[in-house]
Amino acid sequence: PALIPACPWLDFRTPPKPILRVVVAGNSSLKLSWQTSSVENVALWILQYRHNNAWTTFILPRETRSYVVDGKTPEVVSLCEVDRVGNPSSAASLVLRK
Repeated sequence: PALIPACPWLDFRTPPKPILRVVVAGNSSLKLSWQTSSVENVALWILQYRHNNAWTTFILPRETRSYVVDGKTPEVVSLCEVDRVGNPSSAASLVLRK
């Protein structure tokens, strides 16, 4: 998957920063969940996490509001909202400790 470049001539306002939460979902699982105040403008989510200094990136559809990370505990989790014209929000980031 890839993101389209932002089209600032159509709309230059960036979406609000999402609210990111992490919950332990089992012995070796974490459940990430999030929300935003601009539900109607969300087109995609960019979810990234770092584990053992390697970054993993997911581009998720607008309906997705949670993600379970199985078998590894990320050191850092980051989430951005992308609006319909490709403008990303500021990243909501959490540094997790083992």
